Amino acid sequence: MAKRYTRNPEFFPEDLGDGVLLIDAESSKVIEFNSSGAVLWRELETPASASQLLDVLTAKYPKISKEALKHDIDSFLETASDYRAILETSP
Repeated sequence: MAKRYTRNPEFFPEDLGDGVLLIDAESSKVIEFNSSGAVLWRELETPASASQLLDVLTAKYPKISKEALKHDIDSFLETASDYRAILETSP
């Protein structure tokens, strides 16, 4: 079964228009993501798999290759997980 991810409720977003800052309420650490990262963050309000996130980005950015979008998703998931901004959920 595919891993599913959701937002960590201890992080608060600050919309930058073309990106998002995520602020950790516990440690005050800040992470900045670009526009595709902001889309992914908003999408993770409800649990989603990497495959579901790819569908979302493909619809939002139809001129960008799926390979490039998959790379963006993998990078977002890795960074956000490293900072605990997202959490794995049960299927």
